[in-house]
Amino acid sequence: MTDRPGASAPKEARSADGRRIALEPLARAICRRYGREFDDSVRYGDAAHDWCVHDTQYVLAWAIQQARDETLDLVAQTRWLASLLGARGFPLERLARNLEIASEVTASGPSLGALAEPVSQSLAAVSRLVIPPRRPPTS
Repeated sequence: MTDRPGASAPKEARSADGRRIALEPLARAICRRYGREFDDSVRYGDAAHDWCVHDTQYVLAWAIQQARDETLDLVAQTRWLASLLGARGFPLERLARNLEIASEVTASGPSLGALAEPVSQSLAAVSRLVIPPRRPPTS
């Protein structure tokens, strides 16, 4: 898949106090770090970074919504994303790493304010749940 994302990802999320949180700058920071570790251009061509930003904006919006008012199940949403990406042959270990990086970026940035800690904790926890544990092969 080398096409760019067609659907527009969420541009912002709202904190509990109504403050707007811009998602694209956070997603771009996460994907820059991710891109230093992984080269997805073989799979996605020039659109690799755009896909990373697109999907990461969704994950951030989900995490912020869960941290804000718990009206969304971040684990369920991220498992859905993992099943979609897995069906397309995307290595789920890379999705987990993206979530770990997202956790680190949201914890260190001032843009989320009081939501930084719960968002970071949610993303870190989900990164461990996305990939089912590997079972040793049975003989």
